[in-house]
Amino acid sequence: MTDKPSRNFSRGWSAFQKFVSQSGPAASASYALLGSILFCTLLGYVIDTAYETSPYGVLIGMGIGLTAGFYHLAKTMWGGRK
Repeated sequence: MTDKPSRNFSRGWSAFQKFVSQSGPAASASYALLGSILFCTLLGYVIDTAYETSPYGVLIGMGIGLTAGFYHLAKTMWGGRK
């Protein structure tokens, strides 16, 4: 009877490892989405500060970041499976 809990634990652990390895590309794509939005918005802020074009640089940077991030997310989710 002592074998049963250890078998259940190993079966649960292998299922957890499988789940984590399958969710890796989605997690990577979501981090890339967040990173591209933050980076491009920050770049727009720096441009706004340098050229005194208050909201336009941030808005354009945010738009570029959203576009690039969602493109990478879509490419990962729909085109990356082979």
